[in-house]
Amino acid sequence: MAGVAMTQTPKHGHSQLAAKVATPTETPAGSQSNGVPTAKGGRDLPFYPDADDPQHLAFSGQANLTYGRVDALLCKLHGMLAQHGIGPGLVVSLQFRDEVVHALCLMAVGRSGATAFCIPKMASQMQRSRMMQEVGSTLILGDNPDEDGTAGYVYLTLPPEETIAPYADRPESPPRGTWLITNSSGSTGKPKLIPVDHQTLSNRLHLYRSALGKSRQDRVASLTGLDLPSTKNQMLSTLFAGATYVFKASERQTLGSFLHDEGITILYTTPAHLHQLLTVPPTEMKSLRAIVAAGAPIGAGLRHRIRDLFGDILFVRYGTSESGPISDATPADAVRIDGTVGKAIAGVQIDILAADGAPLPAGVPGSIRVRSPGLFSGYLGQDAPVAKESGFLTGDLGFLTQDGNLIHLGREDDMILMNGMNIYPAELEQALSEHPAIVAACVRPMPHPVLDAVPIAFVERAPGTQISEHEVLEFCKARLGPRAARRVIVLDHIPRNESGKPNRAALDSLLAEGRLA
Repeated sequence: MAGVAMTQTPKHGHSQLAAKVATPTETPAGSQSNGVPTAKGGRDLPFYPDADDPQHLAFSGQANLTYGRVDALLCKLHGMLAQHGIGPGLVVSLQFRDEVVHALCLMAVGRSGATAFCIPKMASQMQRSRMMQEVGSTLILGDNPDEDGTAGYVYLTLPPEETIAPYADRPESPPRGTWLITNSSGSTGKPKLIPVDHQTLSNRLHLYRSALGKSRQDRVASLTGLDLPSTKNQMLSTLFAGATYVFKASERQTLGSFLHDEGITILYTTPAHLHQLLTVPPTEMKSLRAIVAAGAPIGAGLRHRIRDLFGDILFVRYGTSESGPISDATPADAVRIDGTVGKAIAGVQIDILAADGAPLPAGVPGSIRVRSPGLFSGYLGQDAPVAKESGFLTGDLGFLTQDGNLIHLGREDDMILMNGMNIYPAELEQALSEHPAIVAACVRPMPHPVLDAVPIAFVERAPGTQISEHEVLEFCKARLGPRAARRVIVLDHIPRNESGKPNRAALDSLLAEGRLA
């Protein structure tokens, strides 16, 4: 990260799609949205780091950068991007191997007013070309020296220290258009493209801050990379709170030594990573005050094992790419209430609806609808807008308890109707995950000539363990009776998509092809 090299400014194609993306949907500056304060002209976005304490670390681990240096770097990078014609109305793709450079360039694009579209670092050139075409992007920023000089490729690393002027002038008018194009998880099919504007980003950052109460003293890390939308939000919400975001310095560094040596206080993770944490000595996790897990069901057994080993520090979060964070389960509720993903975050409203749209009382399963100031305005390329006032159907099933906890029952289109009985895959997955030798589970429907459909469970066994189908079936029947899985397929690894969620389409292909042995 020592030098700068750039290609000649390419001719940009401002496609109709790109122009549509950059059209802002604004809320009056300083207004209140569902009780959550929104941005005052965009100045509270992390693209403009707070310089009240410029010597406080913004980034640590892989690189130690203070807030003052990050601000100066963003000013420098913003100027570099302007030299390439990067500004409002342009969709810019990003593909970086270096996480720190990725983070800085993402924020610099946000400061420029252009729209960022992040491509996974492992995507091939063919995949990259297809993805860029879908969003109308003709320019890509990256740090692969082998592509330096390629048409449309801007090779970019951190500028040298001596070229950075402290506290360079900032733009007078912060941008208001679309900041980022992200995508849905794609666990059940092709991901949908989701534009997020600057105002919506600001609203979401307020939600993240109110949910966990980050402070300047916190040192925050994630076990997933910036390729994922959720990790971007975690990094930006850390800077928004004035805390320090820590990047792992080396892949060779063990998880325990990383947490211990860097003094991590808040760790974002997925349920699959929780099993890795079980192998970390508690003495190496003493600095942790919160583990925040999201992305898949977490069984009661795993929740209790985390509590028994590390204390009451596990928060379970529910959210979507379309809405941002929705609910958080506190450590106490996470182990007290089976299947809970918590109560609605302040400023968010959760309703459970029947098939006809009528609201349902506590305890009755139905479709989850969310109203939130963090809600998107609609999918890219689709004309139907989403109104924050009327809410968004997440596509998930669940019910609310009397005290307002949301019990998540899985995807609505995953519900299995077996001989007139509703089978909720999430309920089976949580029960199966309580088995000590099962790391993860995913339940899919298989057509049946008499019963309509029956649940088939794919389970991922823990490394070094051996389990049989019969053992798992009996384990499941003991907990769920007639709602238990009818077959179990034991895998070394459940196939996952880029978001880390089970690839249901791939599992359905296994069922359709009969490759279950």
